[in-house]
Amino acid sequence: PQMKSNKRIKMAKHTLTYFGMGGRAEPIRLAAVIGRFPFTNKAVAYKDFGEMVAGLPLGQLPILEIEEGGTKTVIPQSDAILRYFGKQTGLYPDDPVEAMQVDSLLDTIKDLEMPLDVTFMGPVRFLFADKEWEEEDKLAMRKRILEKAIPKYLGFVEGKLRDNGTGWLVGKNVTIADLRLYYPCQLMIGKGILDGIPAESLDAYPNIKTCMTGIEKIPQVAAWYEKYPGGKYGNFDFVPKDEE
Repeated sequence: PQMKSNKRIKMAKHTLTYFGMGGRAEPIRLAAVIGRFPFTNKAVAYKDFGEMVAGLPLGQLPILEIEEGGTKTVIPQSDAILRYFGKQTGLYPDDPVEAMQVDSLLDTIKDLEMPLDVTFMGPVRFLFADKEWEEEDKLAMRKRILEKAIPKYLGFVEGKLRDNGTGWLVGKNVTIADLRLYYPCQLMIGKGILDGIPAESLDAYPNIKTCMTGIEKIPQVAAWYEKYPGGKYGNFDFVPKDEE
């Protein structure tokens, strides 16, 4: 996909702020990388996050800051930022039906991701409880996710990939829906970082695994991970090669 943003948007400064890891910001970064959209990656250390919470919209990351003509706009919510980058890079469809399909998949993936995140970051963070779960409660929740949520949501996504037959979720090319899937599948479930949800959980979904591999084979993505192995990030400016 080629960047199709107008000159005004292109000349604005875009700063994406998140922790120095992949996480929720990774699909956004990959959209920028694939679409050759310049941005500044600002990494926040966990030890510094508490001091900045009060000044953040919704008290959470990631955020996107857009600076243009002396004006700064600050936007929270990772999926909103991902859609914006998708529209600037040709990774969000112009066709309204295909765009709706992408939106539907973003919501589906978020429905899967939410219970995973609760077990990862704790119920207090999500206002589900006044105290954190005991270890056995967390593992019991993950057992339910493994037995119920993963088959429901990944089964749906697997079917979409199978029926589309292109290796991608919507249309003939990669979209932000595929990149959005990358976070929970490749960076969480696929790495086996959650006790009780083994990496082998993805083996039942061969089309999803093929899609994840397809993302990593995109030349811009392959070059990105060669430069930033393990998804460990500090502060840097992403300047596309064709603009250097």
